Amino acid sequence: MSLLRNQRRCKRAAAGNSCRVSCSASDFEEGELISGVKAGDKLKVKESRIVYHSPKHKEGLDLNGMEGELMEVIEKHQGKQLSANLPYKTLFMIPKDDGKDQKLIAHLAAGEFDKI
Repeated sequence: MSLLRNQRRCKRAAAGNSCRVSCSASDFEEGELISGVKAGDKLKVKESRIVYHSPKHKEGLDLNGMEGELMEVIEKHQGKQLSANLPYKTLFMIPKDDGKDQKLIAHLAAGEFDKI
């Protein structure tokens, strides 16, 4: 039974009655995370995604078409299940004028990239 259905059932419970909702990993909908994607995989951004936290790109940097490496899939924190909106922590290397690369970490949603 989904977590949302449990919450609705508890809201309808009569006042004074106790209602207990437990949440486990099986309560989360399947397909929220892309299966087969793991840390170290190469990704390519397929949609326009503008980030503003790059020091050299104060006007914003569009990640569309850029390739990066998946650092982590954020699912749990201290053993508890999370519902992160952008669970795919990805490292991008942005070329600079001096020939060195600048590291840029961005969080992506499931539909914003393709696995290479």
